[in-house]
Amino acid sequence: MNRKNWVSALAIGVTFAASAAAATTLKVAAITPEGSVWSQQAVDFMNKVRETGADIEFEFFPNGQLGNQPDTLKGMLSGRVDIWIGAMPFLAAVTPEVTLFTMPYAFDSIDEVKCVVPRMKAPTAELAGNKYKLLAVAPVGVQDIAAAEPIQSPADLAGQKVRVAPLPSTMAFFGSVGATAQPLPGAETASALQTGLVEAVDLAPAFLVVTGSHQIARYHTPTNHNYNVGAYAISMRTWAKLDDAQKAALIKVGDEMDFAQQVDDLVAFDRQMLAKGAADGMETVTLSAEDNDAWRQAGLAVWDKVLADMPGDISAFRATFDAAKSDCK
Repeated sequence: MNRKNWVSALAIGVTFAASAAAATTLKVAAITPEGSVWSQQAVDFMNKVRETGADIEFEFFPNGQLGNQPDTLKGMLSGRVDIWIGAMPFLAAVTPEVTLFTMPYAFDSIDEVKCVVPRMKAPTAELAGNKYKLLAVAPVGVQDIAAAEPIQSPADLAGQKVRVAPLPSTMAFFGSVGATAQPLPGAETASALQTGLVEAVDLAPAFLVVTGSHQIARYHTPTNHNYNVGAYAISMRTWAKLDDAQKAALIKVGDEMDFAQQVDDLVAFDRQMLAKGAADGMETVTLSAEDNDAWRQAGLAVWDKVLADMPGDISAFRATFDAAKSDCK
């Protein structure tokens, strides 16, 4: 190679290296099992951001590699984690108004979830203020009950220790039917069942099987008492370091996520996991119309007390939520 060509090649190499160095790498934390539909949806989000050419790369840490949801949420708020992917129940610790999403029987159907939740993204983002930046809302799925013995009605839970998320709404719901609520991370559910710390669990059906909890809590009761909503949130410290093109790319991809399709994907994933659970010996309890009504009434009965004790402007957020539900009728 002559000197002229060598200098040209060197210049190209330096330019490429500088371009690669210019890319911002964001650390993304999630507890979702690797290969699950939740993790795949997160990967799809990251790939679409890359495709914008905004010089953003990602380091993805699924499976709770960086800690549980409360710990990684704190990490996101402090800037040690750039993007937190988690469930609204944990985000309620920072933005209490989103507790509304966690109330039992907040939604009447899957179709209502598909319509209402995207309409609530902007009001939810406003609540974040300067605590974090909400990039996207995402479905997590229905919450059901599973136990070592069949649970047919709310009365069957009386005296039982139930694994729940650390939420006032969930704890009030199970407490109202005579159960003892045990707040635990979802990843610790299987071990808690093995040691007898809990006898029943409040979990998404797919997560019940993915964690292996179904091998002990082998009776699945499809109460559908909660539709769990998730969030993609970025640290404000990270946000301040991004340029306009990078911010625009993250916002654009977050806004364009197909929430309804993601819900359908989760429904299919639940069916797949329940079939796997059934192959392992798990049984699904059949609920009558009267059983379903009893569960629903037990859930709705705790609303006034829970929301009355909530900090923040829960009444205004509820009015917006109710308006969205009305628009979706």
